[in-house]
Amino acid sequence: MTIHLYGILARHILRQILLPFCCCFFGFLFLFFIADIQDDLSDLLDHKSYFDIFLYFMYLLPEKIPLILPMSLLLGTMYSFSNLNRHNEISAIRSSGISIAQMSIPAVALSLCMSCVLFISNEHFQGFFDNEVKRLEVLMTGDKADNQSLCFSVDSDEGKRIWNLTFEEQGFSKISLAQHDIEGKPLWTVDAAKGEFTEAKGWQFKNLIRTTFSKEWFPSAPENLEELTLKDLKDDPVKMKEYHNLNQHLTLTEISRRQKSNIQFSPSEIRIMDVKYYSMIFTPFACMLSVLLGIPLSITQQRQGAMTSSAKAIGIMIGYYVVMQLFQAMGNSGVLPAFVAGSVPTLGFLLLGASLCLKK
Repeated sequence: MTIHLYGILARHILRQILLPFCCCFFGFLFLFFIADIQDDLSDLLDHKSYFDIFLYFMYLLPEKIPLILPMSLLLGTMYSFSNLNRHNEISAIRSSGISIAQMSIPAVALSLCMSCVLFISNEHFQGFFDNEVKRLEVLMTGDKADNQSLCFSVDSDEGKRIWNLTFEEQGFSKISLAQHDIEGKPLWTVDAAKGEFTEAKGWQFKNLIRTTFSKEWFPSAPENLEELTLKDLKDDPVKMKEYHNLNQHLTLTEISRRQKSNIQFSPSEIRIMDVKYYSMIFTPFACMLSVLLGIPLSITQQRQGAMTSSAKAIGIMIGYYVVMQLFQAMGNSGVLPAFVAGSVPTLGFLLLGASLCLKK
């Protein structure tokens, strides 16, 4: 009988949460949709396909979900439990022997499901949406950001290769390549005016100067060559450019793959990837944080309005995101270890919410 009554109570609480949660979630999505239209629509009106424009704005929305979902869940939780408290339903439930912690189980289970959905979305789907946004942006505006210089290093069996080149519409220019042995001594260098790379043919340099070094580091006479092909050289600058672009969406799998690759990253790039790695593990649990903080704070007073609950919710989430950004910035700069920077804000707020629920 107790299990049956608790099942009825769990369904009642979930119904109370889901309606305001859905209203907040789709309301925030609509606001971000309007904001994106105001920012980008004027640049896309020259494109004739309105369907592509519509898809562009639709693909922009998923990147807002990690911000919207916890906030909507917090607002929905606080609104629903404030109403339950205002109508004395919580007092009636507690008088029947059910504690606040037991009453919170359905909401916590819902938040755990939301956290899993958010984690799976970030890991498997967000990259697709980001790539589609870039593809449609290039298609509709014609803008390309490939004309830029790139420096990178790659480890190999022979040692380390150091590249410096410039992207062009077709191929590469101003290419400087130096091969060092495992002890860091130079073996040979290539300075080419032009170059092309394909996975099948390797590198083809044109109008180049090649210099080799002896075991005593003495350079030989430079060779002026019109063309040089290195089929075994498989360093792809497009891939290196993508790997060194840490502002794009990265998954846990992608970060692990980069860390295990033979590409040499700078210490600052390694720190940024480490902080992102741990942040992506713990940040989805902001959904659980929303419930654990929302429930006890919404019933601190016997009579509490929805506006008061909403103000508290906004203040809580703003504080959480400010602390999270602060810790990530300190982690990126090396002040804090990557694990601490990526985990402590979420774990700290989760422990605070759990303690508040248990005290109730």
